[in-house]
Amino acid sequence: LPERLTKSDTQIPNNQLLQESFTLDIQNIQKTMAAQKDEDLEDTIQSLSKARRIYILGMRSSFAIAHYFTSRIGEIKENVKLIQSTGMIYPEEIIEAGEGDVCVAFMFPRYSKMVAASLSWMKNEGVKIILITSLNAAAVSGYGHIILPCSISSNYFKNSLAAPLCLTNFLTAALAEYNVDESRQVLQKIESLLSQGFYLGL
Repeated sequence: LPERLTKSDTQIPNNQLLQESFTLDIQNIQKTMAAQKDEDLEDTIQSLSKARRIYILGMRSSFAIAHYFTSRIGEIKENVKLIQSTGMIYPEEIIEAGEGDVCVAFMFPRYSKMVAASLSWMKNEGVKIILITSLNAAAVSGYGHIILPCSISSNYFKNSLAAPLCLTNFLTAALAEYNVDESRQVLQKIESLLSQGFYLGL
């Protein structure tokens, strides 16, 4: 990483940096769209819809997108669990996982050994693994039943997660349409709770 953060004698103008950053993210999104297979997306939606429990896993920078995805599908689907690994208690968080459960894992370079170990254990227990990873996923493809590849290229010191974020937005919208009745019921429960004074003016 230090080598990627290079200093230049001439600073890049902010408007040029803005253009480069947005252009690259748009390209990442387009490459990610092109890399998706209809059958894998359909299998993902059906698996999430039928799941007894849904586990969401992502470490380090991927934790942010895992948390975002959990908050979104948690509004339309019950029994959604974010694996937080606070204090390294991740074994206890997945100990009940088994047949009928699904785990959505975000796994990008540099690959976490803890995530790999967790996925291997859950896969052996009969959990269906949906792996959202980079386009060059050969090193980790064995950990998932379904692979959803994403372009995460960046000219700067960290990878871009714009495309994986867009993919989670699609999965949330597709799951809501696939499961309209359950989605409506869960949303109604949430709104009933939030109406108790969680927001200003309400």
